[in-house]
Amino acid sequence: MTKNSSGISLKHKSGIPLYVQLKNQIKKRIQLGQWPPGQKLPTERELADELGISRNTVSSAYKELEAEGILVSQQGRGTFVANKAELWTGQDRKEKLLKVIDLAIEEATQLSFRLDEFLVIALERAREKKEFLRLVRLAFVASTEEYCQYFVQELEPRAGVTIKPILLSQLYENKGLLATIFAEIDLIVTTFFYLNEVKELLSHLGKPILGIAMNLEPETIVELARIPEGKKIGLVCRSEPFARHFLETSDCIGIGSHRLAVTQSTSALELKSLLDKVDVVVVSSDRREDVLPLVGESKPLIELRYRPDLGSINNIKSAILELQEKQ
Repeated sequence: MTKNSSGISLKHKSGIPLYVQLKNQIKKRIQLGQWPPGQKLPTERELADELGISRNTVSSAYKELEAEGILVSQQGRGTFVANKAELWTGQDRKEKLLKVIDLAIEEATQLSFRLDEFLVIALERAREKKEFLRLVRLAFVASTEEYCQYFVQELEPRAGVTIKPILLSQLYENKGLLATIFAEIDLIVTTFFYLNEVKELLSHLGKPILGIAMNLEPETIVELARIPEGKKIGLVCRSEPFARHFLETSDCIGIGSHRLAVTQSTSALELKSLLDKVDVVVVSSDRREDVLPLVGESKPLIELRYRPDLGSINNIKSAILELQEKQ
């Protein structure tokens, strides 16, 4: 584990990329008010030296946070926490796009193009780009249908790609048909929770496999933060990486001081034994149906609902463009 004077801790053997860990911890400190708007962050070199990691790792985290509007970089001054609260929700995306369009119009007029000519060219270019991106076929492997559906709804309208949702369980049920299932797929995407598992199953196909970060939905964070002090929490999930990720973020959520019991067991007897000893049950979406009959209404049950972060969506788009350039 690597730690600096600001309290940032990075676990090199957690299976989660260091830049993702760093990004999430910076984001949580800002959300919790520990790093207020306008605060200057360490330079990439300073933070890299403090944490004992590469400058590229820090740069990747900073750039993704800038893309999400959480940080702002000022030439010659450094990197700062953004002042606008609305940047957290992405409500200024349209405003940013309008600035880009205005700049393009200014450039076009300087090149002696009329506005109607600019409109025709821009529209044709957008159509070409849309058709260009539509050629990419992406498979998203997730543990639940809910995650698959959310991912499709989140990315497909933005990137214009064709997405094939696949449940992780299907990879085990149809091992002999994996080559057929993924024959026409250009890119495989899954979460960091299951990245190693998916690679073990699919690496032999020779397809690029990309892991993405998933953040807890705000509503889930609120539910967790409301757990009273002193309560014992039972976490039921499918994989060890998922459990590690939850434990690493528990301090930022505000439940790091609670007593926590964790299991990935599928045995009803073992599950019931653990659930009887805890006050609150926290469960990953793919284990909810296993746990619900055992808990009923006897104690609170909180489902951990995640969604891909904006930085991961941008990484997928970059990977799509790289694939197109190779075609």
